[in-house]
Amino acid sequence: MQRIKDSIVKIPELHKLIQFIDQKKNLQLSGLSGSFRAFVLDYLLKHSDRPLLYIASDLDSAEKLRDDFELIHNADDLAFLPPLEFEPFDRSEPNPSLLRLRIESTQKIIEMDQWLAVTTSQGLLETWPKAETFVDFQLYLKTGMTLSFEKLIPQLADMGLSRVEIVENVGEFSVRGGIVDVYIWNYDDPIRIEFFGDEIDSIRFFDVISQRSLSQTNEVVLLPNLERREQQVFIDEIIPTEAILIFEDLAATGAHIETVAEKARDWHPEEISEEDEDIELSGTEPKAYLSPERFKSFIKKHQVLKSDLVRDAAVKHLKFHVQPHPQFHGRLKLFLQYLKNRHVHDEDQAVVIQVNTEEQRERLFDIFEEEGLEFRGRLMLGTLHNGFVLPDLPLEILTDHEIFQRFKRKKGYKRFKSGAYLRQLSGLNLYDYVVHVDYGIGRYLGMETLNYGNVKKECIKIGYRDGDHLYVTVDRLNRVQKYSSESGPPPRLTKLGTAEWDRAKQKTKESIQKIAGELIRIYAARKAQGGHRFSPDSYLLKELEASFPYEETPDQLKSIQEVKQDMESDQPMDRLLCGDVGFGKTEVALRAAFKAILDGKQVALLVPTTILAFQHYETFRQRFEEFPVTVEMLTRFRTPKQQKKIIAQLAEGKIDLIIGTHRLLSKDIRFKDLGLLIVDEEQRFGVRQKEELKKLRVSVDVLSMTATPIPRTLHIALMGARDLSNIDTPPSNRLPVHTEIIHWNERKLRNIILREMERGGQVYFVHNRV
Repeated sequence: MQRIKDSIVKIPELHKLIQFIDQKKNLQLSGLSGSFRAFVLDYLLKHSDRPLLYIASDLDSAEKLRDDFELIHNADDLAFLPPLEFEPFDRSEPNPSLLRLRIESTQKIIEMDQWLAVTTSQGLLETWPKAETFVDFQLYLKTGMTLSFEKLIPQLADMGLSRVEIVENVGEFSVRGGIVDVYIWNYDDPIRIEFFGDEIDSIRFFDVISQRSLSQTNEVVLLPNLERREQQVFIDEIIPTEAILIFEDLAATGAHIETVAEKARDWHPEEISEEDEDIELSGTEPKAYLSPERFKSFIKKHQVLKSDLVRDAAVKHLKFHVQPHPQFHGRLKLFLQYLKNRHVHDEDQAVVIQVNTEEQRERLFDIFEEEGLEFRGRLMLGTLHNGFVLPDLPLEILTDHEIFQRFKRKKGYKRFKSGAYLRQLSGLNLYDYVVHVDYGIGRYLGMETLNYGNVKKECIKIGYRDGDHLYVTVDRLNRVQKYSSESGPPPRLTKLGTAEWDRAKQKTKESIQKIAGELIRIYAARKAQGGHRFSPDSYLLKELEASFPYEETPDQLKSIQEVKQDMESDQPMDRLLCGDVGFGKTEVALRAAFKAILDGKQVALLVPTTILAFQHYETFRQRFEEFPVTVEMLTRFRTPKQQKKIIAQLAEGKIDLIIGTHRLLSKDIRFKDLGLLIVDEEQRFGVRQKEELKKLRVSVDVLSMTATPIPRTLHIALMGARDLSNIDTPPSNRLPVHTEIIHWNERKLRNIILREMERGGQVYFVHNRV
C-alpha cells in the first residue's frame, strides 16, 4: 500500500489543496471517486498539522471510509463516532458496541492534538459529554496503589456503571468482600480488582461466562460512560476551532439537521413517558439535538471543505482528475478481455488488483494461467472498498467489487461477551431443581455470603436429600445448571456422600455406548461401500467461487474444504452442516453442487416447503447464470404438464440440478446419474420420507443442512457416525437486537419505522390481529 501512496502524492492537486488549507479558505472538492478520498485525508492529516472532522452522508459511507483509512494510515489517529440512533428524549441504554467506539473516540479527541474523526449527519447533531467532565471521571488503577475502598464504589456508579450481584454484562460492577468486578466499555473482558485493606493487591481479567481468571495486569484505565448525564454538550464544544470540517455533502447534512429538529419539535410533552418527566423543553426547541441555527454558527467558526454534487459559486473549486473504475458485474470474460486490451494499448498503465484473502488471490492466478494471460500488474492482499483510475499518473486500482461485485466485509463492531450461563442461574426461582456435575440433583436455596478467613465469598446454596447442603462459589458456577424436563414427576434428590450419582452417570454412559454401537454398525456398512471420487477443483469452480459477492467467514471456508475432501474421497459423503440462519450454509451447498455437476453428475436439493424451494431455485439460478448449468424446480407451483416434462428431462440427464419438496421422493422420479443429494432442514421430514431418503443415501454423496438439528441427528454426528461441520461465525456487522417494551404510541412507532427505512434497514411489523 505504501507504493500506491508514494505514487498518489505526486498528484499536483494535493499540493494545491495544502495551499488552500494554509490560506484558511473554504473549498469545494470534486473527483473524489471510489476510495480515493481516504488517500486525500491521509495526505491532509500528514501535511496540514490540524485535526480533521469528516461528516459522511450515512453510516455505510462512514464505515467504508473508516476501513479504507485504517488500511493506508495508522488506526491510532482515527476516531470513529457512530450515531446512537435514538428517538428524541429516548432514555434507553445505547448499544454497548457503539458506546465503546464513542467513548474511545472521545478520549482521542480530548487528549490528542491531531486526529481524523469520522461521523455522520446524525452523529454530528447528537449530544456528547463535556471534555473536562470526561477527563475528571476517568479512573486509573495500578497494583500497589492506595485507594479508599469506600470511595471507589460511588466513583464506579458515577462512571455510568450499574451495581449488580454478579457481573454478567458490560456496564456492570459487583462487590464481594474485598473483590470488585468491573465490566468496563474500553476492555474486551471484565476486570477483577482484589484489595488488601485499601491497597490494590492484584488486577486480573476474567471470563464473564466461567468467572475464571484469564490474565493478570499491573494497571488499567477505566473510561466513563457519560451519555446519560444531565450536563451534555454538542459537538461544537468538544471540537477545537482549528479543526477542519470536511462534508461529504454539506447541503444534505443541513437538510437532515432541519428534518430532525422538526421531528423533535413535533415530539409533544404529553407523549413523554412518566420516567422521562424530568426532561426540560426550551420553548419550541427541545434540547435533544444540535439546532439548525447552532449548526450554521458551528460551520462559520471552522474552515470547511465539501464535496457536494451541486457546484457552489461562492467558494473556490478544486477538481481531482480521478475516474471511477468500470464495473464488470461478475462477467469474467469481459474482465479478462479488458486486461488484455490494457496490455496491448496502455503498456505504461500500472494496474493493481486488490483482493482480501489469499484464497481469492490464488483463484485469480489460476484463472489467468488457465486463460494464458500474462498479467503484468500487481495482485496484492488487502483491499479498499472501491477502486479508481488516475489517468495522469497513470495508475489503476481494481478491487473484488469491480470484478465480481464482491463486497468487502466492513470491519465489525467489537462485541462484548455476556454471561448467558449465569443469566440462566440468575433466572432461578427458589427451590428450583438444579444439577451439579459432580454431586447430582439438588434444589436451589438462594445466595449466601460465606467467610473464608479474611475473605468473603458469594455462593449459591443447593439442598440435597436428608437436609444436606452444598455451597458453590461464583467462580465454580460452570459446574451447575438448571434441571430441565418437559414432563414427568419431579426428580429424586441425590444423597451426598454416596456413590448414587456416580452409578447414575455410569448407567447413562453405558446406555449411550450401546446406542452408539448400533448406530455405528449401521453407518459403518455405508462407509464400507465405494462411492464416486470427484475430481479436484477445476478452473470453472474457482471462477464460481471468485464470483461470490461477499467475503467468506473462516467457518465457511473450513466447511467448504471439509465437503470437498469428502467428495474427493473413495467413500460416499454423509455430512451434517450446522449453522444459524443467514450464516452461509447455502453457499457451501452451492459449491458442492457445482463440483458434482462439473463431473457430469446430477444433483438433487430436497427442501421441506414450497417457498424454500423457490428461494433456493432463484439463488442457484442466479449464481449459475454465467455457466452451462440447467437448474429446475419441482413443486406444486408447476403444472402437471410442466412436471411431466421435468421428470422426463431428469431421467434423460438434461437437468443438472433439481430443487424440490417431498415430490422428489415419489416413485415416478428417476435420475440418469445422481451424484449428490442435498437435504435442507432434514429434521422437518416425516418418518416415511426419511425411509425414502435412506434408499437414496446408499451410494450417493449426502450433505444435510440444518439450523436446529434434532437430538438424534446431532448425536449421530457427534459420535462420528456422520461427519459434522459447524458454521458459528456470524455475518459481519450483525449487532444485537435492541428490544424494549413501550406503551402503544403511533407517533413513536411511525418515527422508528421511518428512521429504519432512512438508514436502508427493514421493518417487520407483527400484529396480534389480522
